[in-house]
Amino acid sequence: MSVPIVGKVPFACDVCLSAPCLTPGFCEACRVADAQQQQSSKSETRPRPTPQSTIEAIMWAVRERGPQALHEPANIERLSRCDDAAISEIDGRIKKLEGGRHAS
Repeated sequence: MSVPIVGKVPFACDVCLSAPCLTPGFCEACRVADAQQQQSSKSETRPRPTPQSTIEAIMWAVRERGPQALHEPANIERLSRCDDAAISEIDGRIKKLEGGRHAS
């Protein structure tokens, strides 16, 4: 008497989506390449310096609307993306602006 196997279904390949996989060697190579790409993209993630355009956008708003422009949502978001060097530059430039306004 033979017992039927119930519920045993071959899984589809996660690369070619065939069940069973039609090209196991190729699909394995794809998995390895994908894993290597993910690993290299993680290791290449380095902080980049703040774009000068971001600094200039913040400074333009401050020149147009004063230091209270730093509390506007768009500038809060811009400031959150700034590195320490950019924050220092913005701070120094705002101090120069304020010095020029007080001298007038």
